[in-house]
Amino acid sequence: MSTKDAKEMITGTQLAKELNVTGSRVSQVISKLNLKDHLIKQGNKKLIAKEDAELIRKYFISASEERASYNHTDNQQGLESVVKELSSQIKELNKQLSVKDEQISKQQQLADQAQRLQSDIQQQFKDYKLLIETSSAKEDTTQDLEALKKQLEEERNDRIKLQDELNQERNKSFWGKIFGA
Repeated sequence: MSTKDAKEMITGTQLAKELNVTGSRVSQVISKLNLKDHLIKQGNKKLIAKEDAELIRKYFISASEERASYNHTDNQQGLESVVKELSSQIKELNKQLSVKDEQISKQQQLADQAQRLQSDIQQQFKDYKLLIETSSAKEDTTQDLEALKKQLEEERNDRIKLQDELNQERNKSFWGKIFGA
């Protein structure tokens, strides 16, 4: 074997590093591809010919593609499952959202109704307050009128007394007035 041939060859360890696999994995692939007879022993090393190294590289590439394809199929099925689950959850959440929307609408109606009732109560309170104030004013007026009636009655009685006295004085004769009889 010439030096040129040796330079075109690679060790299993070098190939393992290149492919980022273990040396034993490279040995397994060599056995699987029936390339053991093609290895050239040089001291403690076994060298792999350029063409055989290329076959091993292709094997790892195709195996990697198969795994990627399998993973893709697996991922695709997994994604479909996740999409179905998420779709189901979205439907359930939309139902819950619709229920919540209805509840919010009812609560808004109740809040509006409560606000109208509160407004009505406030208006009634104002009306009653005005009525009470008016009644109080009427009572005060009634009391004032009663007091005025009493005062007028007293003044009338006083006037009647004075008129009676005046009439009695008129009825007395001139001489009676003078002599006090």
